[in-house]
Amino acid sequence: MPRKKLTELTLKSLKAPADGRIDYFDLTLPAFGIRLSSTGAASWFVFYRIDGKLVRDVIGRYPAKSLAEARADARDRLQLVETGQDPRHVAARQIAQEAKRRADTFAVFAETYKTSHLDKISSGQGLWDHGIEADLNPAWKNTPIRDLSRGKVMALLDQIEAEKGVYARNRRLALIRHMLNFALDRELLDANVAARIKMLPEADRQRILTDAELREVWQATEKLANAFQGFVRLLLLTGQRRREVSDMRHVEIDRDRNLWVLPPQRMKARQAHVVPLSRFALGVLDDVAALESTPTYVFSTGRRGDAPISGFNKLKIQLDVAILAARQETNPEAKPMLDWRLHDLRRTFRSGLSRLRIEPHIAERCIAHVPGGIQRVYDVFEYEDEKRHAFDAWANHVSNLISPISNVTSLTRKAS
Repeated sequence: MPRKKLTELTLKSLKAPADGRIDYFDLTLPAFGIRLSSTGAASWFVFYRIDGKLVRDVIGRYPAKSLAEARADARDRLQLVETGQDPRHVAARQIAQEAKRRADTFAVFAETYKTSHLDKISSGQGLWDHGIEADLNPAWKNTPIRDLSRGKVMALLDQIEAEKGVYARNRRLALIRHMLNFALDRELLDANVAARIKMLPEADRQRILTDAELREVWQATEKLANAFQGFVRLLLLTGQRRREVSDMRHVEIDRDRNLWVLPPQRMKARQAHVVPLSRFALGVLDDVAALESTPTYVFSTGRRGDAPISGFNKLKIQLDVAILAARQETNPEAKPMLDWRLHDLRRTFRSGLSRLRIEPHIAERCIAHVPGGIQRVYDVFEYEDEKRHAFDAWANHVSNLISPISNVTSLTRKAS
């Protein structure tokens, strides 16, 4: 068992045996050394005793592991022995922990987040479809959750901003922050790497669709499946929020009084809201109920069971395609409708009520912007007649916009 002061220069001078193998021990760390084989293989080792038995522990191959790395590894293992631990058991635990870390991918974690959180909130399916499935999983699906870094988060946010704008970027950041806090609470992470990333300033959105554009949107709904067609048309006719409309339940419709009564838990302000339904809006609901609905939800295709519709990004794309195709029928050089979103229908509705000379305090109540205090708590049916007049006036305006269209459905005939 030759002993040498192992250095990088010494290693280059060592000779492998013609047959078998030979061990060279290090004078600097006597229990440590290198084994050379006649086959040309070279491996580091360290000797120690566990429960009175001498153990030869191989700690890597040379030159894949350098002398400095191997000697440091040997010292660490000898230190473990001094404290009564078996380095082999410690290494096995580390390997198992690393395997578990690799198995805890973002995609696996996202499923847990969906089951434990998203499935319990009204906006959960939308966050899953448009946030996690559309943006986060494609980028991080196979990434261990502990390997997410601030740099990776920033890179994805920059990509989202470039492709979808500042608003989408900020919404994804909010989702990522919440997901990582969720992981932090369950000790899947030691820190939230997105905690200090700042939201970017968002310009106040003021887009209002013109009457001609409203007509185009209505006509484009002819290309949609019945449930989605009715959903967009009711957005346009009532000015309510997207999820308030998409998650409409049959029990919320009072057919005797032609009212849609939204319970507090479905409202952003957690206050019940009453929407008087025009004959036009009732015609939309009748057509949807006749063709597509489930026992609970008005707007449902049934493909996901008794659940409301989702997939609003795809829906918006279908509308844009239909609008552009209609424009290009008369002008092959026509461009898509400029920078519009489904939420713009709500702003257009509210602005339209002002055009129709509806009193501001009534118009605000029509979109569930109500005063605070005791009045807000108890006057759920406040100004019902005035609100009905406002919704009917808007429905008549929309009806007049679309009446020149030759292929309107029975909904228009019902409203006339």
